[in-house]
Amino acid sequence: MSIHLFTFSDIICRNSILRIVYFAQRREEMKRYNIYYRQDGRFEGRILKEKRGGKRKYQYFFGKTRKDVWDKMDSYSNRINENQYCPKPLAVLIEDWFFCIRHQVKESTAANYRMKIEKHILPSFGEKLVDAIHSDDIYKFIDFKKKSGLSDRYISDILVLMKEKGTRNSVVGF
Repeated sequence: MSIHLFTFSDIICRNSILRIVYFAQRREEMKRYNIYYRQDGRFEGRILKEKRGGKRKYQYFFGKTRKDVWDKMDSYSNRINENQYCPKPLAVLIEDWFFCIRHQVKESTAANYRMKIEKHILPSFGEKLVDAIHSDDIYKFIDFKKKSGLSDRYISDILVLMKEKGTRNSVVGF
């Protein structure tokens, strides 16, 4: 049995290597998530949710340890990534949504929804995959409808159909 004696320089070299590995891991972590220690003793992490008009909106996570926050952020990211992919065209999803809600609203409201869907939404976005619809497409749609003489209120009603009613059933979230 041989006894290996470490010299002082071996220990310093080993600690340096461990420190380099630790900081390399931290650098990777920092690229993915923003986690930092707060004055109140908790860790706080944040993930960029969206950018609108040059402003960033974040989702915040808190925990007693860095690992707790990391796990919460990973769980959130995985859940968001699973829900974001939708390989169907918007026309299919809107038809499914309309079929589900048509008995939950008054007949006149259902007729109003149907008219706005067929006259405005489907001609512009019907064949597009939901994943292919971006905020730029929505802004172009708004500009086109304004130039065609529709009021801001009417355009807003159309967008509500696409956004608020739709996001409950994974139609369009912009």
